[in-house]
Amino acid sequence: MIFQLFIYIVSQGKRLAAPERQRLKDARHLLSRGGYAKLEKKIRKSRADALGLESPDLAPAPARYELWKAARTKSDGNMTSSSAALISQRIFTRPQKQAIHDTVIHEDDDMAEAEDDHLSKLMTRLPRLKKAPLELYWDLRVSGLPPLVPIYITLPDALEVIGGDRMLNISIIQLWCMYMDTIVVDQGRSSMYGFVEPQTIQPSGNTLENKQHYLQTWMDESKRDVYLVPYIDG
Repeated sequence: MIFQLFIYIVSQGKRLAAPERQRLKDARHLLSRGGYAKLEKKIRKSRADALGLESPDLAPAPARYELWKAARTKSDGNMTSSSAALISQRIFTRPQKQAIHDTVIHEDDDMAEAEDDHLSKLMTRLPRLKKAPLELYWDLRVSGLPPLVPIYITLPDALEVIGGDRMLNISIIQLWCMYMDTIVVDQGRSSMYGFVEPQTIQPSGNTLENKQHYLQTWMDESKRDVYLVPYIDG
């Protein structure tokens, strides 16, 4: 009985997915020899030129859904077919609260997963970071340290986040602590969670006595239930 039910569910799934598979068959790409790898290099070179980077390797890699769309976009800006246009629209205009699996067509490995567009939002701010670093100051509440020295977020810092394959700069970790603190405050749990300032506990430039003094003083004064300490390699 269980086996029959499983067969029924699978058959229904295939039946429902058939129109989507047909759309994918109609959404042919324009890739030549070299395929997606060559297209990715082209996009990264274009981004490197736009950002004034020395090498395309420093430019953020395109997401899978960006490659999928670019591979099916003709020189005049139109898609290769109505099916490709429909699929592209579904990827790039997914309602904010709609489940991802409702819009992704799983049968084709080339079909990119729809995802929240935070990465694209960050990329639109890269030209601003190229002109000048973003200057931020600590709030004393976050880690118990006065905002004497500003935090600078630079273009390379943002590229590290976008790339996802490099060790993050300490300034990005500091920014993460500041952001998480706003979440804690918004949820009314500022008396429960505290953050340890990552620069102060680094092995480089800090003595063991200084680190111990900071931690002891901050915990004694803030009296939080939980302290979040960023992991720093080395």
